[in-house]
Amino acid sequence: MWYPTIEGMDGRGTGTLRIVAPSSYTVLGSGEPRGIDRGPDTSQSTFTLTHEALFSFALGQYEVVRDSGPTSVAA
Repeated sequence: MWYPTIEGMDGRGTGTLRIVAPSSYTVLGSGEPRGIDRGPDTSQSTFTLTHEALFSFALGQYEVVRDSGPTSVAA
């Protein structure tokens, strides 16, 4: 992924990242998750960075497992 950067910011910025991927894929991104719009073949995931950070994401056919015990965990 490429995005424009401001000199002296080390590639950090704020903004919104929208990722379109096959609907069977799980998408994770830097920033606050803002939702997933799922279609029959593709989905669009949106993440917003409100504090300066690097834009990054990962996607793949992952299975997310959650445990909501005394300490919530997702892997």
